[in-house]
Amino acid sequence: MYNQKELIQLIEIWIDTDPTVYKANIKRLCDENNIKPKQIEIALQVTYNAARSYTNASHTARIEFLTALKLAEMLEINIEEFLKKV
Repeated sequence: MYNQKELIQLIEIWIDTDPTVYKANIKRLCDENNIKPKQIEIALQVTYNAARSYTNASHTARIEFLTALKLAEMLEINIEEFLKKV
């Protein structure tokens, strides 16, 4: 569990991280868990195109921290797993 100061730091790290880093990790983790964009679409209540963009490192759109947090919860992992350098 994070205290407020740690949560602020984590959000700032997320904002400063290149999306290609976290999207590559999200793709890898989704592939490892056999999670498809349709499942992300349903679980996160987003459009199919948005769900596909979350695992596409070449798609330049950033993922909001809250969305990433929900995705981490869906994958049953700590959100910091998305921030690891590949």
